[in-house]
Amino acid sequence: SRQMREHHSEPAAGDLLFFAATAPRREDWLDTGAWQELVEGVVDRHDLPVTHPELPRRGPIDTVGQVVAEAIRRFETEAAAPGCEARGSYAS
Repeated sequence: SRQMREHHSEPAAGDLLFFAATAPRREDWLDTGAWQELVEGVVDRHDLPVTHPELPRRGPIDTVGQVVAEAIRRFETEAAAPGCEARGSYAS
């Protein structure tokens, strides 16, 4: 446990997709700010109205897939822009 307390990671280049199960209610203690120090970009939170055990089911996982696919499309478009140096950001 000492290693975990003393470990320090450099922030990853780019943004972070954060998915939160919010049923039966949104938990305020799920602060995306805790993740901000781990990335140089934006923490993009997506609330899903399901319980945590329901996340891998068809509806919620389809939503996650759509969000990830859209993020990849935005990143690829940004990276292909003339004179653009992609930094790993997908946020609009």
